[in-house]
Amino acid sequence: LLFVFASAVLNFTVSAQSVVKIGMSTALSGPAKEIGQQLKAGAELHFNFYNQHKANGAAAIELQVLDDGYEPHKTVTNARKLVYENKVDALFGVMGTPTSYAIKP
Repeated sequence: LLFVFASAVLNFTVSAQSVVKIGMSTALSGPAKEIGQQLKAGAELHFNFYNQHKANGAAAIELQVLDDGYEPHKTVTNARKLVYENKVDALFGVMGTPTSYAIKP
């Protein structure tokens, strides 16, 4: 399920954009760090593979990862930074109910 969104992103054409920026806020520290670190490693593996094998002219994927320690208030801060400062095109891989709920539209 983690890569369902990623696959959708990879299958559309981004006009006049050579890089699609994906933002990820996950637990890289704290009590859930093992899960967050595995999610990050899997996402990096997937996007690196895509970037190495993408079709000519297809946009590359740039993954930007921030640590929220599985704390919803940090997830909100990270999401705002990723969207408003880093200008990511999409958010991806938020882990767990409390953090996902904190940033729902």
